[in-house]
Amino acid sequence: MHPDLARLIDLQRITSAIDAASKTLTAHPQRLAAIDAGVAEARAAVERAKATLDGEMAERRSAEKDLAVVAGRLEKYKDQLMAVKTNREYHAMQSEMASAQESVQKFEERILELMLQADEATAALKAAQARLVETEAQAIADRKAIEAEHASLAADMTGRQQERDAIAAQLPENTRRLFDGIRAKRGVAVVQMIDGHCAECNVRVRPMVLGTVKKNDDIVQCDTCSRIIYYVAPVAAPAAAAPPATT
Repeated sequence: MHPDLARLIDLQRITSAIDAASKTLTAHPQRLAAIDAGVAEARAAVERAKATLDGEMAERRSAEKDLAVVAGRLEKYKDQLMAVKTNREYHAMQSEMASAQESVQKFEERILELMLQADEATAALKAAQARLVETEAQAIADRKAIEAEHASLAADMTGRQQERDAIAAQLPENTRRLFDGIRAKRGVAVVQMIDGHCAECNVRVRPMVLGTVKKNDDIVQCDTCSRIIYYVAPVAAPAAAAPPATT
């Protein structure tokens, strides 16, 4: 293989690793923000569950107060019923009592509803609190993992950058400029030829340069995307063992 082509292949390998690490490092703030957003949402869910429970408890207390007022009125009507002297007063009192009794029944039914809703709201609050605990614990673990990954990638990038600079320094200036120019335009500058095609743009390599690419004894660019292309011979499959001789 042409020595400069071998260096270009190594340069691309290291550059791709640096780019991947850089992309991951760049995404770290977003990943941390997503973790914080998840915790914030879990906390908000707890607050919403608390507000729901508090609202239902407040409504229940209000209904119980109203029930006490109506129940007291009903008892008063019962006492007054004994003192009426005319049928008209009696029927009027009976009407008031029936109305009060109906109100008592409605308040009792509503209070029962609110009690059931409060039970559900209490369960929902406990579930939201449990999810918050889990989310906060997971957030701590995820943050530690991201911080460890960040430190590891940053150290790795430093070493790879030094390796990249060392390889680049061994290339002729025009070859180095060629690599940098293609990379700036295409992202990836050096790619394999697979089945006679450029691995990136998937255009077939011209037959007249196919043999040159396969020999890897020169720097050849794809006619379509201008990337530098090289060839890796397929690994031959191991020969099958001969069957045992029969007698």
